Amino acid sequence: MRNSVEFEGTITRDPDSGYGNNSGAPYWRANLACNGTRYDSQSRQQVVTTAFAQTVAFGYPAEQLMNENLIKGDQIMIRAALGNNTYEDNDGKKVTKTQLEIIGYDVVRKKNTSPAQRPANQQNPDWATPPPAQQGDPWGTPTGQNPFG
Repeated sequence: MRNSVEFEGTITRDPDSGYGNNSGAPYWRANLACNGTRYDSQSRQQVVTTAFAQTVAFGYPAEQLMNENLIKGDQIMIRAALGNNTYEDNDGKKVTKTQLEIIGYDVVRKKNTSPAQRPANQQNPDWATPPPAQQGDPWGTPTGQNPFG
C-alpha cells in the first residue's frame, strides 16, 4: 500500500523545473505554504499557523505542471506520496529531507487571474440555469426546459 497525502497550498517562490542531467527525465519542484489556525491556551486566542511542504514531481506530472506556467502566489491542491530525498551537502554530511512526491494536482487559483480577466468562455457557468441550446446540437437542452425531467 502506498502512502497518500493531500495538500492545498500557495507556491512560495517560482518553481524549479527542467530535465535531469543523467536521465533526461522531467522534474518540477516547488515549496508550498498552507495557513491554518490553532487555539493557543496561553493567550486564549486563535493563532495563525503556517505549514510548509517541499514538493517534487517527475515524469508525466512534471511535464503537465511545466505546461501550467505556475508562479509564486498561485495556489494548487496536490495528491502526493510522502518520500525522502537523501544527498550529501557541501561538507560531505548526509542530509535527508522529507518531501511530497506529486502524483496528481489541481490548480485552485492563479495569482494574476480575476473573473474580469477571464475570457467569456472560461467563466464559471451558472449551474442553476442550463445553457442555451446550440444551433443544430441534437444533445442540447432547449432554453426554458428542465434538462432533468
